[in-house]
Amino acid sequence: MTLTARWLPMTEIRRGLTEIQLSHNTVGSMTAINVKTHGATGDGMSDDYAAVMAAIQEAVDGGGRTVFFPAGDYALSGSIGNGTEGFTQLCLLGDGERATRLKVTENVAPISGYWVECRSVNLKINANFLGSPAFDVDLDKSYIKHCWLDGWTDYGMRINANIEGLLNWIDDNFIAQCTGYGIYATYRFYDSWIVNNNIGSSGPNLSIESGRCASSPTTLTGNRRTTSSCAAASR
Repeated sequence: MTLTARWLPMTEIRRGLTEIQLSHNTVGSMTAINVKTHGATGDGMSDDYAAVMAAIQEAVDGGGRTVFFPAGDYALSGSIGNGTEGFTQLCLLGDGERATRLKVTENVAPISGYWVECRSVNLKINANFLGSPAFDVDLDKSYIKHCWLDGWTDYGMRINANIEGLLNWIDDNFIAQCTGYGIYATYRFYDSWIVNNNIGSSGPNLSIESGRCASSPTTLTGNRRTTSSCAAASR
């Protein structure tokens, strides 16, 4: 099975990728790889981790492509990521708002590691209340948009805990009420934007560390918080 679509504006992505046609192997000018061609089921019961990572590896081998997740429930026994080695120029693309649901079955962050010039769009990410964040990522020139985060512990998103990164967008995500920080950005995350997110958490909804990278600040606008908590941590 192969995949094609024109590259959609964000307004159309949010309504769902209704114009995708399974006939060619491109999305606009980028090659798209359907995880189901590698054996993912999206049935919520089978372990789709190996199939998803095989699709990502094909994208990596091709120099960076879009990995498409059709609507469904994807059970994952491991974290989508590649540690500090990371991925470059990948797009993880779900099939419409909340139609693609990724849920881990082990105590790991569903998405982790180093991401450079990458996108995560239209994914519902569930850490399954097993003890990990939903996103535990180091970003550089990347964005996370239109994602729904649930089942997380300690952090909905923990951003750049290990590696410096700039020119990132965290935009229009929904972070469900769980235990810990909604979004925690370390001082290594700078000259970036955290905007228009709906954040719930038992601790600070949004926490930004200050530090030696603070001369290039992060822009914070339009974030909707379930409480008034917002923290600026120093180091």
